[in-house]
Amino acid sequence: MRAGLTSARELGLRYVAAVRPQFLAEACALALRSGIEPEFVRVLVRARNLPPPPSALRVKQWPRPFQVSTLGGFTLLRESAPVEFSSKGPGRPMELLKVLVALGGQN
Repeated sequence: MRAGLTSARELGLRYVAAVRPQFLAEACALALRSGIEPEFVRVLVRARNLPPPPSALRVKQWPRPFQVSTLGGFTLLRESAPVEFSSKGPGRPMELLKVLVALGGQN
């Protein structure tokens, strides 16, 4: 896997016609868990718009469009960068998001 991903990175490959997206997503999850070419794998996942397979739901390195952290303070990341708000602030949508997270899917 390491040799294949290294070659793909060096050649700039993003698409392989014969590989099903589900298989590629599983392979990417395995590569991220193993620390094999993590930057290239994240680029590949974003380029192919691969949804995380069930085995990758707990893989922290999997690129997600948004990440919400609530322990130790509330943070909202988009593509691994903090979300910046205008001078007026986020207003009601951010308050609603905080309430939904605080309730934990109840009521």
